[in-house]
Amino acid sequence: MKLSDSVVVTKEKITGIFRANAKGFGFVKPLDATDRKQDVFIGMRNTKNALDGDEVLVEILHSAETSKKGADGKVLKITKRATVDTVGTFIPFSKDEKNGLIGQVLLYNEKITSALYITKTQVELLANDVVRVHIDQYPNKKEPYSFQGMV
Repeated sequence: MKLSDSVVVTKEKITGIFRANAKGFGFVKPLDATDRKQDVFIGMRNTKNALDGDEVLVEILHSAETSKKGADGKVLKITKRATVDTVGTFIPFSKDEKNGLIGQVLLYNEKITSALYITKTQVELLANDVVRVHIDQYPNKKEPYSFQGMV
């Protein structure tokens, strides 16, 4: 066995706060950061559907020392959700829809780019009502209607 066969390279991991951009990418500021230069870029394919303000565990793919553009990484896990309620305009689905969803909310928070679907309501809703939604289920890439909430 060669020495190179037994060497295990472990990538650095950090915990921080995810700040989303409306275009789908974001940055993570490490919890112990003292300067913006320590922020880690997260490409849109590496966010794991984190929302703005979520606390996340990130694996550093390229450190600031090895990249001219600064550190970049990927979200491994969302450790704490920051958004549990949000506000937007209600758009009802037609009665013909059979997916169990009442409608969709066009969110006022432009940093949340996923479509939010309504599963339940305690009041009668009309088209274009401004509503506050409690998030029941967060987005995931495998299920297109996974980001759901209740008015």
